[in-house]
Amino acid sequence: MGVSKGLQLWINLSSENKMIEPRYQELLKEDIKRAETDGVEVIIIAGESMGVNSPAFIRTPAMYLDFTLKPGAEWHQSILDSWNGFVCMIEGEGVFGSSDASVAKAHNLLVLGSGDGLKVWNKSSQPLRFASIRGQPLNEAIAQYGPFVINTKAYIQKTFEGYHFHKKMALKMLGDLNPSQGEKEKQEACQNNLNLSLCIYDSKAGKCTH
Repeated sequence: MGVSKGLQLWINLSSENKMIEPRYQELLKEDIKRAETDGVEVIIIAGESMGVNSPAFIRTPAMYLDFTLKPGAEWHQSILDSWNGFVCMIEGEGVFGSSDASVAKAHNLLVLGSGDGLKVWNKSSQPLRFASIRGQPLNEAIAQYGPFVINTKAYIQKTFEGYHFHKKMALKMLGDLNPSQGEKEKQEACQNNLNLSLCIYDSKAGKCTH
């Protein structure tokens, strides 16, 4: 069994969308689009590249592209110049921005400036792999605590109180459903489904849901 690698990206919502109904989407490997040309392969997790669009819906417009460039390959990815972005180097080394720029190596993060695109060259003898991530800036205040990202400290406090309230309610409902279950077991049953999110007990499903 090989080594698993993964990147987790959290995308903030605008203030007007903070309290919308939660939504979940699942994309299987075969659902994720790929494209290839002239020694450049891209996995289109979100956004568009090489004329191919990802089926993923993201409420805050964003682009998440996983590129692999063969030795000697180069690529220019068009991007809206008003978007913020960065490059996460995964494997190999590459040159970004201009052909005479310094070489960027694996396990480094490059914060991108303004511009209408990303230019990259692989001048090495090994494949280059990186994630190009950009998104539309919200230009809003940020208040963050743990997994909660809101716009004001007062709103954070309200959200945290709601989190604890629903956790207590879920524990109570679990107890009503199964009085013989010990307090420790109830907490573990709920916590296993909680994962630092609001835990709501679904009486029809008979379990905590997010």
